Amino acid sequence: MVSAETISLLYNMEKITINTSDMAIIFGVSLRTAQRRMQLIKAALSKQKHQSLTIEEFCRFEGIDVEMVVKKLKIKNYPPFFK
Repeated sequence: MVSAETISLLYNMEKITINTSDMAIIFGVSLRTAQRRMQLIKAALSKQKHQSLTIEEFCRFEGIDVEMVVKKLKIKNYPPFFK
């Protein structure tokens, strides 16, 4: 059973996955370039097309600090280790 605290945290989180629009902002590239990069990352992580890529997976793959990405994308309420 999931605790009430966990449910509250998940409900209040703005976002945990990353999409190609976010990648375009982070890298300052076109949307098509970001799409290619997303395909490359998903292939490297053995993810299927329909599966989402989390911010943490993306950061680990790219070698980027999670906190920097969260700030760049102006994400509020990202998991509690930033509080």
